[in-house]
Amino acid sequence: MRAGDVFHCPECKQESIIKIRRKMDGFRYLGDELVCMLCGAVLPEEAPSKTDDPEKAPNPLAALLGVEEAEPERLADDSGRGFCRDCRHYISHPFLSRCDLHSRSVNPMDDCPDFCGKKEGTTA
Repeated sequence: MRAGDVFHCPECKQESIIKIRRKMDGFRYLGDELVCMLCGAVLPEEAPSKTDDPEKAPNPLAALLGVEEAEPERLADDSGRGFCRDCRHYISHPFLSRCDLHSRSVNPMDDCPDFCGKKEGTTA
């Protein structure tokens, strides 16, 4: 049982998530205790966890809200873009970033029609 696991709370009788709360005596740290995120009830160390395998564990926020966890969206391939920071001719310096090909100051996220990739001389 660890923080972030989904479980059924014996106090508030709802499905909740385990969170860690620090036990303090004034400014003296006494240790950590596991509590219910909804009602704040202190849980025994052997409280049953709904997930034993951490790789198959559901997203705690999705479980708390009762929604299906969606597959993350893939970003479009930006291989056609030629950012100066990825160019072979880009010279990075703490005070000024320069293009060695055009001999001028550039921003790392500028686009360049003369882009030449750092690896294998690829062009976009």
